[in-house]
Amino acid sequence: FARQLALMLEKTRDDAAPAELAYASKVGSMSKDEAAAARRKLEQDRTFIAFLCASLGDFMVPVGAPMLKELASQTAGIDPKYRALRRRQAVWALANLGQNLKRFDKLDDPKKEALLEKLQASSGSDHADWLRDALRALHDRAESVGDDMGVGDVLIACSGDKDDPYLRELSAFAMNFWRGSAADNARMEEALARLTHDDGVGEDKLADLSDDQEESLPADALSALMGGGNGTVATSKIPGLQIRFNAAVALARMGSKAARLDLLQDMLDENYLRTNLILHPRKGGDDRPNEEVIGQTLLNALKAVAELHRQRPEMDLSSLAPAVDALTSSGNPDVRAEAEKTKMVLK
Repeated sequence: FARQLALMLEKTRDDAAPAELAYASKVGSMSKDEAAAARRKLEQDRTFIAFLCASLGDFMVPVGAPMLKELASQTAGIDPKYRALRRRQAVWALANLGQNLKRFDKLDDPKKEALLEKLQASSGSDHADWLRDALRALHDRAESVGDDMGVGDVLIACSGDKDDPYLRELSAFAMNFWRGSAADNARMEEALARLTHDDGVGEDKLADLSDDQEESLPADALSALMGGGNGTVATSKIPGLQIRFNAAVALARMGSKAARLDLLQDMLDENYLRTNLILHPRKGGDDRPNEEVIGQTLLNALKAVAELHRQRPEMDLSSLAPAVDALTSSGNPDVRAEAEKTKMVLK
């Protein structure tokens, strides 16, 4: 089923390519109304591509990873606004796919073997390479051997896009869920360390990249990355802050020596987050704290600190203990519960 959806994605992408190229070559000379009318003709294929991307991210069998990598890597041939959106959609799906691979890990050995046998039996069909890659990755995973199917290198490339901080933010997030060989992981770790110093370059171009396209982003990604809903935009007062936060969490979950305790400290400071993670009204008015993102940031930081301690018990995390302890009195019940768990881990 995953292979069939990936084939549909490939066919839809390829069939739409001539029309996308024609639109990209002419849109600069079109009026706003002409461009809107031309986009409507492309909307059906674009929507279907977005749906298929999201669907492939929901499998625990990574057959769709090669197609998602291709979409995430595309840097020419389509309108820059749509290209930016589609790359984000693909990276979002890769993050979900990496997370869903944990479902395979939870299967008992007989179920793992049955799944691998089915993949093996299908390896002679169309795009057998996709099935072989998935089979190899799952077999390695069952043996506790890292195999990221080349996803790490794609995410690293996306994390270097200087025009799209949202893509960098998503790429840092997605690197939480993919592990490869020691060399693969070292490259991701280096990229994440760089992202912990991200300065938000490209934020001035986001309005142009996002124009006309917000309705095509998956609802959860739209809420988290493109705006806060109800006529607001989710943003930070400090350029690049969310990118740095995502990278800090990924490094901590890797158990990296490069883990930034100072950034984790900021992420555990509820007052700091309420000051800097805000919802900005599109049509004017007062900013307000982005409570949803603040809560998720606190949870991510607490889980990351606990995982960092598990992987590097020798690392001194005592500087974070007061912040963790303070969050046991948070007004957010989920944060309180997670803080209690993290506090116990750090003892």
